[in-house]
This record gives sequence, structure tokens and C-alpha cells, in this order.
Amino acid sequence: MVARPLKVIPEKAKLLLEELRGRSCTLQRIGSDKSLFIGIGEIDTSGTKPHAEIEFGTYDCAWRVAREGKVICGSDDAVDEVLELENCFSAVVLGDFMALQQLSEFDVRLAFSTGVVVDIMCTISDDDEVIHVFFPRKEVLTFQPETGWRFGRSDEPWG
Repeated sequence: MVARPLKVIPEKAKLLLEELRGRSCTLQRIGSDKSLFIGIGEIDTSGTKPHAEIEFGTYDCAWRVAREGKVICGSDDAVDEVLELENCFSAVVLGDFMALQQLSEFDVRLAFSTGVVVDIMCTISDDDEVIHVFFPRKEVLTFQPETGWRFGRSDEPWG
């Protein structure tokens, strides 16, 4: 297997991510399918599930929450109910968002001020996104290994 070069985050999205540095996390949620969501900013509870003004998430990929070399919880934890995983994750203090880092051609890390990291690992072979970052004004940043980082409107089709 030939290693491909890491794809670069589009400049406008880099600037938006930089503006998030030092802002507190306001939402931590795990979906019934073990999807993961971490939010910053005002929380909207008008829908069926709460969402934050800015939201990092993954629908289909594996994830883990770790600190100081120890996994605190992860998507593959053996639990009887997803609520157990949700309770564990919601007890973790993330603090402020510090950085989004690409660990490899497949995997991404979110780093927080408390030393907690959230790794999102590409464990799917289809062309779905590994991670998404929804911003205000209907803008979204996505990462998928084959196409790399893409930034655009979330309410319009991408070419």
C-alpha cells in the first residue's frame, strides 16, 4: 500500500477552526447508533435531538475518548445499552476546544484543554464522511480519505 499525502484543510475552514480555539464545549452527545457529537456555542433544543451552534460529529466511524494514554470510553465498548456509553462520555470534562488534527490519511483527532483527545478512526470502506464540522451560516467541513477535506454549504448539493 502506498501512503498518500495528507489532504489540506481549505483555508476558509482553517480560519473558522482557529476562531473556535479556546471556546468551551457545550454539548456532548452519543446517538442511539453510537454516533458522536461534540458542540460549541449555543444549544438548539427545538428539534428531536439537541444540536450546538458549531458541531463536530461522526455517524459511522469508530471513535475513542482518551486522556494521558488511557481510553476513557469508545464506540466499541461492550455495553448493554448505549445509555451506559452516553453516561460515561457525558461525565468527561472536555473543557475548551484546542485543535483539529489529521493523524493519518484515515484518522482525525480533536484536542481539548483538559488533555482529553477524541480520535475518530475511519473504519468504513464506502465514501461516507469520517467527520463533519457544522458551522453557522449553513457551512460544513467534511473529511473522507478518498476526497480529503471539503468545505461548502450544507444546504446545497456539492459538485
